[in-house]
Amino acid sequence: MRMAGSIMAMQGQAAQWLASTRAALAASGHGFTPEDQAAFAASAAAHPQPEPADVGDPAALEAEAREVARQAMEAEYPEGGFAPDDPRLAPIEGVTMAMAALAAKAVGWSKDPADTARAARCLGLDADVYERAAAAWSERVRRDVVLAAFYGQLYAQA
Repeated sequence: MRMAGSIMAMQGQAAQWLASTRAALAASGHGFTPEDQAAFAASAAAHPQPEPADVGDPAALEAEAREVARQAMEAEYPEGGFAPDDPRLAPIEGVTMAMAALAAKAVGWSKDPADTARAARCLGLDADVYERAAAAWSERVRRDVVLAAFYGQLYAQA
């Protein structure tokens, strides 16, 4: 029951963080314009699913999934959501987790560098900075199931 309450708190926290991030982007002259949104929608229509990937050994993949599930059940979820000063939420090269989620949702499955560059521009970032930060966020989230749960809330609501 405690985990469910924490996840609900993270849902609200994600909504607030995304709203404040969008407001800050707009105040700085950035953000996702209707033209950007239309371009991302067109790209999403062209790339509705990920490219096929070699998932490797199915038994190893299943074992990894079981391990993640075990970690998720044993993890300590922050009651009331994440504290604002939680070091796991520290920006990477100036990119917050909310910014990373907004850009990731916009780019979707596209591998087109133009989509990544557009997302970076919407965030007011250089594409190389965004790509490094996105890769670092991906690694940070991959290693922490609680952080992954919060990122999932951000991504879903982006």
